[in-house]
Amino acid sequence: MQFKHDIGDTVKVRDIGMAGRVDALSLDSNGELYRVVYWNDGNRNQVWMYDWELEPASRPNGGAK
Repeated sequence: MQFKHDIGDTVKVRDIGMAGRVDALSLDSNGELYRVVYWNDGNRNQVWMYDWELEPASRPNGGAK
């Protein structure tokens, strides 16, 4: 199985526009799941998300990963 994102990849959470890092992968009957860690208002969040909730994060130099 080839996942779109890998552990350690930086991704952008679409609904909030914040960057996070993939720290786990899973597969269920609805598709690929990614556990993403991100910080918001001083709180660490760790949430399972589907691929359609994420997009690749831009690199600091403006290029996509």
